[in-house]
Amino acid sequence: MESARRSAVPSLVNRRGVDVVDNVGGTREFVSVFAPPHRRALMNIILHEMGTYAHVRQLAKALASRGHEISYIYCDSFQSPSSSSVGFDPTDKVAVLPVGLNSQFAKRNLAKRFVQERAYGTQVTTIMARLQPDLIISGNTPIEIQAAIQRMCQRCGTPFLFWLQDVYSIGVKAVVSKLPILGHLIAARYDLLERTVVRRSDGIVAISDDFYDLMVVNWHVDPRRISVIPNWAELPAFPQPAKENDWTARQGLSGKHILLYSGALGFKHNPQLFLDLASEFRDEPDVYIVVISEGYGAEWLSRHRQGYPRLVLLPYQTAEDFPKALASADVLIAILEPDAARYSVPSKVLSYMTAGRPILAAIPPRNLAARTIIAASSGVVVDPNDPSGLRHLARSLMDDEDRRKGLGTAALAYARANFEISIIASQFEEIFQRTVGQRLVRDAALFRPIETPARLR
Repeated sequence: MESARRSAVPSLVNRRGVDVVDNVGGTREFVSVFAPPHRRALMNIILHEMGTYAHVRQLAKALASRGHEISYIYCDSFQSPSSSSVGFDPTDKVAVLPVGLNSQFAKRNLAKRFVQERAYGTQVTTIMARLQPDLIISGNTPIEIQAAIQRMCQRCGTPFLFWLQDVYSIGVKAVVSKLPILGHLIAARYDLLERTVVRRSDGIVAISDDFYDLMVVNWHVDPRRISVIPNWAELPAFPQPAKENDWTARQGLSGKHILLYSGALGFKHNPQLFLDLASEFRDEPDVYIVVISEGYGAEWLSRHRQGYPRLVLLPYQTAEDFPKALASADVLIAILEPDAARYSVPSKVLSYMTAGRPILAAIPPRNLAARTIIAASSGVVVDPNDPSGLRHLARSLMDDEDRRKGLGTAALAYARANFEISIIASQFEEIFQRTVGQRLVRDAALFRPIETPARLR
């Protein structure tokens, strides 16, 4: 059924397929008129994230193709690996709504960042309220903004789904831990805020079972509100780009052996590891270390790249060039610091798998990405605190073409078996339907008329 537009503060009766039945005797009963489980009720859905990421955009397109009314909202002042190409066209039938700030989002300036998060929260919630959605799902977003969106949802009676991609408060704690006294207070504030927002969400979509344990055991979240859907990456078009392509020619990398990294480089990453790899292959003129990134980590590498002529630094690539860049690699690199390992999952590993290239991961073995690489036999994993081990594994991969081919073939096979968007979209539809239905039941209980006992009439 078509999703109906509503006023900013809708009544219970006209909201999300609820009807009121007057029974014999004057009692009233709230009844959901949603389609049964085998039929999907079409909904007006907002997908929100601060950065813009390819797998979320793919989900938006898939849901829109099924008849849902989809609004995709993101911050066009937020630097992310996919921000150079949002990648929608009119045939996708997705309403794309960028929200801008007065300047680029200040990831490392904590005071300015706080002000920007407050300003963005005000802007985005105003837009969301006007759209009057049936449900909002938001992820890849600072917890300050998640809290603002949730408050708006509570005022308007809109179900709020928290898409938990990583644990924000742990990242804050790592950044401010060196500040005496004040750092502890800031970390405690964000820890409380995050667990409060998660607990008050109508539903949570976590990308890892590790998050499930954290929420249930430490944050005391109702497990019935938690769903786990691992992240994925968009499967490549056929045929896939060849190693030698127009991108490698434009970058002057034709005929070269390449170890390539593509993605953010922030607080959770140690850029020194790329200098270690460059040192390992310093005397080999045909081996290049290519780092595609922007921001703090890329700036650090730019300052320290002297003496490493085959360390190539490039900005984020367009959606058209990104698969060609991955295809150029002999080995794809992923890194993650130990402090971030349990509650941060580098999704770049999933994109790497779609390229059919072996992965060299300097990631703690308990991290989900590391476990996925090992389970899929798609690469090798080394502790990020072991630079000599990283260099040894890089050398062994570059010296063994047959092994590289085997690992790359396994990576692509894993992607094809696990990244089918039609299956993933159906999983999200089930969660949306269940979340809205559970919210209806709770709302109905709150608004159910209290009958007067017969003896008092």
